[in-house]
Amino acid sequence: IHSNLHESLSGLRRQRLHRQVATTLARMKPEAYEALAYHHFQAGDFELARAYSLKAGERALTTYANQEAEKHFRLALELNGPELEKAQALSGLGRALYQQDRFGEASEKWHEVIPLYRALGDLDRLARTYAWLSDTERQRGNIVEAIRIGREGLAAVAGQPVTVGLATLLRETSNACTMHDLKTEENASFLYRALSISEELGDIPGQAEILARLGFGVAFPPNSDPT
Repeated sequence: IHSNLHESLSGLRRQRLHRQVATTLARMKPEAYEALAYHHFQAGDFELARAYSLKAGERALTTYANQEAEKHFRLALELNGPELEKAQALSGLGRALYQQDRFGEASEKWHEVIPLYRALGDLDRLARTYAWLSDTERQRGNIVEAIRIGREGLAAVAGQPVTVGLATLLRETSNACTMHDLKTEENASFLYRALSISEELGDIPGQAEILARLGFGVAFPPNSDPT
């Protein structure tokens, strides 16, 4: 019945009804991002549909609803927004794919993101993207490539203000170097610099993770047997 009623309406009338539903939802349930994205899309209000799709995707990521997140980010990309929203959608899609262990696809998306954040001058997100990409290549077993990406990212943001993204990139670059047993002293300097940045910015989770890495490194130096 619902389908028949819907199909019996003209296209313009359907759009008006979806727009009315979206307006009511925005007033009564402003955090119903998924429904708002759908109704704005059906109404032809693509700018709002994009914005709510991005919000819905980010929320889905936090609950590990990765397939839902993937769907929302793909819709945002299909709606072809400005460069910033395209970068956010690609970045989110990469994370959704990563969390489904689809590392090759995630890597492709993050390679697309890097030039966008460079052009936008968003160095925090640029550093985060390099960190995620380095970690993804490490997960795929491409350790040398993970190190190369990490160092390329550090060069790209060198001399810029410190950010959480930079601390994350330093940590991931160290992780890749450690797996390659490469320049242990340099690894430690990466981690201590990351710790200093995290302390400066009040990033408690970041501090905890870096301290754990340092503690493990002190207790079990490279080539030792922790058992």
